[in-house]
Amino acid sequence: MLLKWTRWLTAAFWALLLAAFGYWLTTARELTAVSVAMGALCCLLFAFLGAQGIDAALSSFSGAPETDLEASLGRRSLRRSVRHPVLRLLLTLLAVRLLVYVAAYLMLILQNGPQSGLLETLSLWLKGDAPHYLGIAERWYVTEGDARFHIVFFPLYPIVTRLCSVLFGDTFRSGLVVSAVSTAVGGVLLYELALMDMDKRSALRAVAFSMLLPAAFLYNAPMSDGLFFMLTVLTLFFARKKWYACACATGALASFSRVLGVMLLVPVAVELIGDAARQKRETGRWLSYTWPRALSLLMIPLGLLAYLFINKSVTGDAFTFLRYQKEHWSQGMGFFFNTASYQTNYFLAKFRADPPAALGLWLPNLAFLFGAPLVMLFAGRKKRALPALAEEGGAAAEQPYAIRPSYLAYFLAYYAVGMGATWLLSAPRYLTACFPLSIALSELTRKRGAWAWYVLFFAAQAAYLWAYVAGWPVY
Repeated sequence: MLLKWTRWLTAAFWALLLAAFGYWLTTARELTAVSVAMGALCCLLFAFLGAQGIDAALSSFSGAPETDLEASLGRRSLRRSVRHPVLRLLLTLLAVRLLVYVAAYLMLILQNGPQSGLLETLSLWLKGDAPHYLGIAERWYVTEGDARFHIVFFPLYPIVTRLCSVLFGDTFRSGLVVSAVSTAVGGVLLYELALMDMDKRSALRAVAFSMLLPAAFLYNAPMSDGLFFMLTVLTLFFARKKWYACACATGALASFSRVLGVMLLVPVAVELIGDAARQKRETGRWLSYTWPRALSLLMIPLGLLAYLFINKSVTGDAFTFLRYQKEHWSQGMGFFFNTASYQTNYFLAKFRADPPAALGLWLPNLAFLFGAPLVMLFAGRKKRALPALAEEGGAAAEQPYAIRPSYLAYFLAYYAVGMGATWLLSAPRYLTACFPLSIALSELTRKRGAWAWYVLFFAAQAAYLWAYVAGWPVY
């Protein structure tokens, strides 16, 4: 029965994708053979990843008991001082954020000659969306001048920045602190979340990759990325603990910080359905367990609704942000494979005419558009071998999927919506904040190759940071 449902749902999913792709082919403009091929490749990758996600999700809905990872580790490995080095990890991650500031300062010296002190040159981080967030923190949303368009930016990060400015003196310093601390706390939470499925070394690899991805240096900028990253990981941490009310509350905060926070409905619902199936199989009483927790899912969109209320109270229209995105930034909802297509066209057009735009903007976008689903696809094909009962002499266990179904479902929803923007400038930044990618990289390098990936990502991040400091269009 499970295999039959998997086949039917996969066929329906592929048919829907094929219909969307066909509609795009007949309506899109300025298509070339290369851009159509790139769009088709992107669609194909997503199709295979979606099929993998359907199979994993339905397997988790079967009601089969979950493998107890902790039972396989033995008492010595479960010692809290060994398993949960929270303070040490937090301090390490904060030190990494400080090192990024230092690295940017040294690059500024190499590019432009001697500079004043590090603190005096932190203004180099006031690029992209950063001034808009800080403007909201200082003046809230306004209805006149160019600043009226800034209502397209969600309010949680500016609110937190403004509150913290009481301690740090101004919104700029406060924004830097909020970004760095949120990112570090998010890294600790990612470690704790990964420990629910992985051994300690694999969980630490996931954290390392989350900080080494090429666009991770942008966590230092006074923007919402670090806060959003922290809230999304915390939401799934609570969901894995089966604290669904807490998960949905933090999910509401995530949707108050970025529209993609609403996508947290998907992984939390997948976790809840899996729990309900296990309850039904074990006790036969699943409805009384499920319905109050299912109602809590309604909390997650409350952040978005609060943002719409702010739009209404400031401008008189709850959807002003959509109009401004369309009019001012040519931004709207589209197909992710269309993004791959037009990004290819822009890269080829700018390769000779404008190398900084080609190499600093369009090439990184394309690398993440294709690289992220490839990593998820290959990591998800693996089975996770759990450690043997070292103290008991037991045999090693094995899970049927390496990437947890709820994480894969979250990535699919996040990618489809986030990468479908009609004027996407920040694919590396957005996908870096999608935590399943870091977990997938850890799984992909579980047996070998982690250090080669570390070196590759370190070099790529250094090059990307160099381009950012140099004023290339890095968003």
